[in-house]
Order: sequence, then C-alpha cells, then structure tokens
Amino acid sequence: MIYNTSTIMKRVLVLIFGDAAVYWLSLFFTLLIRWGISKFLPILVMHILPFGILMLFFMAVCYAMQLYTLGSYNARKIDWLVPTIASLFMFLLGASSFLYFYSRINPQFSPRGTLLLFWVIFSLLFIIWRMVAETTLETNLRERVLIVGSSPECKRIIRVLETHPEYGIQPITANVETDTCSETIYAIAVREKVQTIVTTPELFTQMFNALPQSIESPRIKMLDAQTFYEQKLGRIFLDDPRVAWNLIASLEEKPRTIDIFKTASEQCVACVCAVVCIPLYIIIALLVALTSRGGILYSQKRAGEHGMVFSLYKFRTMVQNAEQHGPQWAEPHDSRVTRIGNLLRYTHLDELPQLFNIMLGNLSFVGPRPERPEFVSQLQTRIPLYALRHTVKPGITGWAQLNYPYGASLEDAKEKLEYDLYYLKHQSLLLDASIVLKTARRFFQNPEQKNAREI
Repeated sequence: MIYNTSTIMKRVLVLIFGDAAVYWLSLFFTLLIRWGISKFLPILVMHILPFGILMLFFMAVCYAMQLYTLGSYNARKIDWLVPTIASLFMFLLGASSFLYFYSRINPQFSPRGTLLLFWVIFSLLFIIWRMVAETTLETNLRERVLIVGSSPECKRIIRVLETHPEYGIQPITANVETDTCSETIYAIAVREKVQTIVTTPELFTQMFNALPQSIESPRIKMLDAQTFYEQKLGRIFLDDPRVAWNLIASLEEKPRTIDIFKTASEQCVACVCAVVCIPLYIIIALLVALTSRGGILYSQKRAGEHGMVFSLYKFRTMVQNAEQHGPQWAEPHDSRVTRIGNLLRYTHLDELPQLFNIMLGNLSFVGPRPERPEFVSQLQTRIPLYALRHTVKPGITGWAQLNYPYGASLEDAKEKLEYDLYYLKHQSLLLDASIVLKTARRFFQNPEQKNAREI
C-alpha cells in the first residue's frame, strides 16, 4: 500500500505557487510600465532581494488570515474577500516601512512610485486569482475519504466532516459488514476515487493483515478512526478509555524547561506590549467611562493552572451589575452589553488588560481558555479528562478557541475539550506561533461568526 501526498497539501501548494506567480508577474508589469524594456533587466535585479523578502512577509500575512485554508470562507458569499483586502492593506503598510529603511541602507534603490503602482496592479491580479481559486479548488481538490464501519468514532468523523467543510474533506460512507473482505472494501475505494480509507481499529488490523498482494496499488492511504480524528481534524477522541493513558504518558514526558522558557519570554513580550499600548489603554478607558456607569476594568475569577483560582482582568463591556442573578453565559445581541462594549468585544480589545495577567504569571498567550470556577466544578464531574486541561496555564487564545466558537452547553464544552487535549499532546513553540498568527484573523471575522461568549 503506497501512501500518497496529502490532497490538502496539494491545495496549499497550488495556492502558494499561484500567489507567488501573481506576485512576480505584478512586479514585472510594474517595472515595465515604470522603466520600459531598455532598463528592465538591471532594475529587476535591483528589486529581486527587497521584493523577495516582502513576498515572504505577504505570505505570512495570508497564512495568519487563513487564506491558505480552503473552505474557511463561503465562496458564494465572498466571505474570503474581507481578509484578502485586509491582507493587502497590511502588506502595503509593512512594505512601506520596510522599503523606507531598505532605501537608507541601499541608496541606489528608490521605491518612490514603484511600490504604489505595484500594489495597485498586484491587488487587482491577486483578487482575480483568488476568485478563481476559491470557486474551483474547493470543488476539484477536496480530499475524498471512505469511512468504513458504524462505530462511534466513525459516526463522529462523518458528522464533523459534514458540518465543517473547512477541513476540505468529503466523506464517503460504505455500508459494509465488519466481516467484509478487504478486496471488496478496496474495490469500493477505487470506484469512489478516494485517497484515504478510515476504519475502526479492529477492522484496520483485519484489513492490514489480509491485504491482498495481487491487487494493483491504488495509492490509497489507510488509517484507523482515532488516528484520522487526531491527525486530520486536530482533536482527541474522548470516548475511548485508552486515550487517557496515552495522553497522560505523553504529558509526563514533556520537559519542564520548555514551560520555564515560555513563561519568561511571554512575560517579557507582555511587558513590552503593555508599554506600547498605553495610549490605547487611555483611549479605551475614556470611552468606557464616558458611555456607561461603572468601573473601567472588570475582574472575574477564573480557574488556572492546577485549578488555582486567579482574577482575570478585562475592560468592562457590560452594564453595571450585569450578573446580579449569578453567573451566566452571554448571548448573541445580549442586552447587557454596552455600545462601546460591542465594539471592544468585536475587536477583542476588551482583553488587552490580560497582558497584566501574563506578567503576573497566571496566564499565557496560548493555552486552554480559562473558565469560571462555577462552571469548571460542574464540567469536571460530567466530562471525562476535563481536569487535564488544567495541567498547563490557560491562554488568551488557543487551539480550541480557534477551531470552535464560544459555547454554552455541555456538548460544546466536550467538543472544545477535544481540541484542548490535542493542544496538550502536541504542545510546542511552533504550534504556539501558528496559533498566534491565526488568531489575527479574528479581527476580520463577520459579526455573525462571533458566537456567544461568557461575560
């Protein structure tokens, strides 16, 4: 059985190479228009290095906006257009700053006029290219996966894939019995043109041992349901008791030095960010004080690392005495939220005071969401392995926050825990950096995509 290159990776490569081609084509057009054919080659050589660096910067911005994840936006509603335009303007600001300093290092390089003309041409071509990509690649490059079996894991995978098209995976179900021969299952896979077969762990072993040697290699990958759930969906399946032992063992093997380095570096970064944001703190504080009665800051008890309770700080976004009847979940269009509070919540600027929580050492930039002790005590008794999420510091953002909206039910908490446990198992500085970059996309989400959250 030959393991083929992931279809998802193929989609990403198509987008990356397409973006690069449009980028350099735009630069060629710009230099030809501005300098003519006679000076084109020497001018092009002069522009390759600075614009090559800027291309990497632009791709990093696109990655942060999730423009390399097909299905994250509905092409029919052109939801992808907002983060695309935002990426182009962020690129213009970054490129202007970079080329200003670069021209001081290399006086022969003069970006005046070139950058603006390039940006206009590149923006037009890039939007046209992305319109084609979003409407064609989503259909033509979706990974087809054959789900064999009716176990809880398989049913869960089908439900997740059907409700989350952003994974770029099309589930194909096969109504076969557990004793069906491997040749029949492979014949179905070949007929349906799938790239991966997903089975229960028991059927996986049976099929692997009975794999016919005479069958022509269909280049199909085979995974058991739990492995597929973790590798492809970024989640840990909770309903298998073996998961707890494997997860606890992997957590015990993690070196403590990484946590110490992460805490120290985050405290330094938080201190710098807090100083830089002082003008923003003053503006927000004035807006909160002038638009509603009550304090400027709002503190709330949250459960942190090892279950220790700490005070989480935010700018106040609700009316005074919003919880006079006890803790409760916020709802969409909650009447308790003030006008300026809606803006702060939409931009997540209400969470800026949490930089002080990071400096105090009870919060991290990346980690599970810190929940309220009243809710934690209930969830720990009703959801298995829930206490494991408190083995690390909670975070302002995290894997679960990126992949699952705010929820207000037991089922929501369980699904979010699957993402939290995946983060615990695969925690690394690289994963943290990826989460921080992707969090930037939140600032460009539509209001409808911002679901209910806690107060």
